[in-house]
Amino acid sequence: MKKFLIPILILPLIFLTGCSEEDDAGTGSGESYTVDDLDGTWNTTYGLMDMDMSIDFSSIFGELDEESCVELGGTYSNSSCDIPDFIIAIAADEGCSEMGGTLSGTTCTMSIEEQICCEEGQSQTITIESHGDHGDITIVSTNADGSLSESGEIVVDGTDITMSMVDLDSGDLDVMHGTLDIDGDTATIIFDMNMDDMMADDFTGGMEISASMILIMEKN
Repeated sequence: MKKFLIPILILPLIFLTGCSEEDDAGTGSGESYTVDDLDGTWNTTYGLMDMDMSIDFSSIFGELDEESCVELGGTYSNSSCDIPDFIIAIAADEGCSEMGGTLSGTTCTMSIEEQICCEEGQSQTITIESHGDHGDITIVSTNADGSLSESGEIVVDGTDITMSMVDLDSGDLDVMHGTLDIDGDTATIIFDMNMDDMMADDFTGGMEISASMILIMEKN
């Protein structure tokens, strides 16, 4: 996943009815589920991306290339850029303010929440076909611009879920790991996002990001 935020197009979840060995559906993390519990068609009712970010402007400026470094009045030596402190302080203050973060020294911290599904005009349908040890998954996302279909594979082991979707741009597999909790016909999945895979390979210094994606779906 090379995108910074993941659109609803690749957000599948899982929501099911009874899935324990008893007659009643489970509601706690002690339950154990299999992909058979997900067999069928589901509608995503809610999706949220929750992200905590820390940006050290000093480190970011230190990784500038030579041309950018010199343009900002810095000195470039040994593949490192040395920018005057007052320039870093101004950039940190203005940048952090624009992002709505909290500045401490030259480090800006912020929390970002973005609803990714499903506002007016958006819908997402997920179809899962169980094959015992795994399930084939098809996600159809619809908005004002039209519809997009994606496919992949899903594995369920107890309360752990692994979803592998084919990236429409590269053809590679995007893999997400999460946990599943079920209450009746509704399930909630929380995916821990690997932000290292979503950030540009040449611009990771000075940034620390942790994120999770919360998805809620109901069975048709």
